[in-house]
Amino acid sequence: MAAFWPSAFEAEEYEEPPFADDPDRTNNAFNVMDFGEQGKNGWFYRYGSSKKPWRSQRITSYNEDKYFQPGANGLEIKKNFLHTSESASPILEWRVAQDGAVNVAVTYLKNVNGDANPSYPDGVQLMVYKNEELLKFEIVNISTETENLAQIMIDNLAVKEDESLYFVVDPRMNNAFDGGSLYIGISDVNAKGPQVMEDTGRKDNNANNQSDFGRQGSNGWTYMYGNDPYDVRLTSHETEGEYINCTSPSLSISQGFIHPAINDNAVLSWQPAVSGNIDLRVKYTKFEQNDGNPDFPDGVRIKVYKNNELLLRRTCRRPPFR
Repeated sequence: MAAFWPSAFEAEEYEEPPFADDPDRTNNAFNVMDFGEQGKNGWFYRYGSSKKPWRSQRITSYNEDKYFQPGANGLEIKKNFLHTSESASPILEWRVAQDGAVNVAVTYLKNVNGDANPSYPDGVQLMVYKNEELLKFEIVNISTETENLAQIMIDNLAVKEDESLYFVVDPRMNNAFDGGSLYIGISDVNAKGPQVMEDTGRKDNNANNQSDFGRQGSNGWTYMYGNDPYDVRLTSHETEGEYINCTSPSLSISQGFIHPAINDNAVLSWQPAVSGNIDLRVKYTKFEQNDGNPDFPDGVRIKVYKNNELLLRRTCRRPPFR
């Protein structure tokens, strides 16, 4: 049997390293925001069998950019990207901080198939476990024409302190072009979510999104995501001057840059301080296209609404657009 055992698992009997938890930690986590050392905000980066993730091992190699495991060729876990190995699945474990109930949102974006033999890659399987119980799974197929999105939503999941949730990306039959983005948002059912601070110092309707950029509500600006003007929400997190959302891979709003997700638009919202008329100027510059497949990117669409009324619509496929 030893001759058929994956080289990634050739080791002495595994002993799980101790975990000194933060007593002030809560049941709120987002893997992209929390990425870092093993154990940070309850996250562990592992490799092993997708059938028994509770028997997986912590990845031993980390260079502050990614986790990788000698012997598990192709396997890597980054802040917002991971790739499978043929011999092992990348596994993210999150330890429950306290007894209660949580909402879990898992979003996986499968990269476009660029293999020389396009019929060879077979996609991945996304799996969520609570301890040894498989809660949900999704097959994520691969395409040569588009990115494929899969989502798993689990609401009001009862949890107990120090229990484990495992998030697994299984390579299926092979690990060809198995790269993708994995976003995992965990929130206590009683969490209030992002808040807008009222800006009480406003006296007029003069505003500029770049010079005003800051906290939610600064000079009337809020940073949001969604697909329709009547159904947009505040982004879930802000980090180092960038607003991101735990269910929207690649969505980014910062002072001088904006990028949508495949499943959500990036939305800037502004509310006037006083009644009256305003002049509106919109300038958007599309960055140069440097994709490895120059035929794949299709540009963006710029829309301006007043409440639900569409005022402006422009399509930008190639730079520059102003």
